[in-house]
Amino acid sequence: ADREIIYMDEKYKILAIEDDEVLNKVYEIEMADDNTEVFAALNGKEAREKFSLKPDLIVLDIMLPGESGFELLKEIRKNPDTKNAIVIVVSNLSQTADMETAKTLGAEEFMTKADISIHTLAKKVKEYSDKIRAGETAPKPAAETPKPESEAAEPAKTAKSPEETEI
Repeated sequence: ADREIIYMDEKYKILAIEDDEVLNKVYEIEMADDNTEVFAALNGKEAREKFSLKPDLIVLDIMLPGESGFELLKEIRKNPDTKNAIVIVVSNLSQTADMETAKTLGAEEFMTKADISIHTLAKKVKEYSDKIRAGETAPKPAAETPKPESEAAEPAKTAKSPEETEI
């Protein structure tokens, strides 16, 4: 799916879905500027209410109250207002399986909270916003269903297309 081009007079919209209010405020301080608005959601319900804002990028925590961020990621990829958004998963989960699940469901990045600073995340967000403004990137489509372990382990099928190559 093609992304609409963001013109310089339009604000770049980030939806931060994080149950830690302080962290959401830090995201807003670090990522908002004259061309970027940051909207916070503390849970899946608040996030769904903000999908209509058509965010360009979503920062998603996986461990949310009452539901899994993985389930929310599936909805993000199906919703017409969010399906083209870049998704960066930022979580305390650090298992390889969690990272693979996030990417299979359509996340462009998976960052472990313990391994990054807010400045690192803000820099990554800016890289994506610059690329989107320049028309250089579109999100990966989510896989319909994750492959069973036996299929996923086949080395011949692990080559990534240029669109899937990580930064």
